[in-house]
Amino acid sequence: MNPYAPAPTTSPAPAPSGVHAPPRPAVAPSTGLDWTVVALVFCWPFALAAMPHTLRASRALGAGDRLVAAAEGARARRLGIWGLVVGLVLSVLTVAGVVVGAVVVVPRAIAGEDPAAWEVVVDPDPGSGPADGVPVRDLLEGACYDTQGLTEVVARLEVVDCTEPHGGEMYLEVKGGNAFRAFDDKDATEPYPGDIALAEKVEARCAERLAALTDDPDAFDVWHVAPASWEWRSGITDAQCFAEPRDGITTGSIALRTSDN
Repeated sequence: MNPYAPAPTTSPAPAPSGVHAPPRPAVAPSTGLDWTVVALVFCWPFALAAMPHTLRASRALGAGDRLVAAAEGARARRLGIWGLVVGLVLSVLTVAGVVVGAVVVVPRAIAGEDPAAWEVVVDPDPGSGPADGVPVRDLLEGACYDTQGLTEVVARLEVVDCTEPHGGEMYLEVKGGNAFRAFDDKDATEPYPGDIALAEKVEARCAERLAALTDDPDAFDVWHVAPASWEWRSGITDAQCFAEPRDGITTGSIALRTSDN
């Protein structure tokens, strides 16, 4: 016997011919009932749409038709997922609405504000002025404008160079938080003082400034724009003063470019 010969190896005996491992049982397809229940909880219209597919899937599964059962179950599952998504979105929007109501509406109601005053009242008169003109609220101090075609209610103005003939000028603007302090030495966060009270304060401020700019303030017709109550609540507290010479067209500017307001 050769002492250096390799040790004999053994190999497993071959499996008997015709013997196979048992097949794993196939998993039954889902009928989508779980997703139908989810849709019923979050958004029931999708559950109503998914329920017929779940029932058809159950009947097909009982009859042994797995293909039909899988197809109907997949349809029910898709509808259930859509019900979940839509339900979550609606829930988020509802929570946001509740938060806004708690932060905005409830404090006003507690403070005793009239809910009717919260609404924005739109003036039925759209106002005069050229369609491509500058909105009155957007004019800058010292802007001169054409007055032809203007009525009592003015919405837009045609701005022109003050060296050219013109009929009016926006000669004073008190901006932002300085507005109410300029009128009544109070903070701009104070409650809206009312249309009449605010108009009186603005008119006094306009007259005071015009007298400082010209030796003959009576030679001008003066009008102003003051914030309405809904503008005041939204943070718009600026006022504007306009002067139009009574003798018609003029040239030059009466406004000081640097305001002390």
